[in-house]
Amino acid sequence: MGDLDIDLNGGLIGKYRIIQKLGEGATSEVYLCRDDFHDRHVAIKRVRSSALSDAVDGPVYARFFAAEAALVGRLQHPNVVHILDHGVWQEMPYIAMEYLEGTDLLSDVAKQGRMAAPRVVKLLAQVATA
Repeated sequence: MGDLDIDLNGGLIGKYRIIQKLGEGATSEVYLCRDDFHDRHVAIKRVRSSALSDAVDGPVYARFFAAEAALVGRLQHPNVVHILDHGVWQEMPYIAMEYLEGTDLLSDVAKQGRMAAPRVVKLLAQVATA
């Protein structure tokens, strides 16, 4: 299944039913999915097939992705998203993590403008403790 072939209307990534695409980066995509067994929403991050098919960098992306799943999966902190599962679905690695509603920092700054210094300090402290 290629990047453009993913079924956004109930298709699957592993055992997770796709609801919608949440975002994308240079080598991966994130989807809001439904874990019917546990009756919850999850965020699924998967490596783009185009990134994996790159002859030189594809194996590097796959190793980095596996290392990310292993490293973050060992972390237990309120400021770090919890990894619930990881696997490979139709030759594409994925990470299932808790889904947190809200906005990302970039969108928040774009909407509200420059942050006040106390808020910046608070956010940096949260990141540093994580």
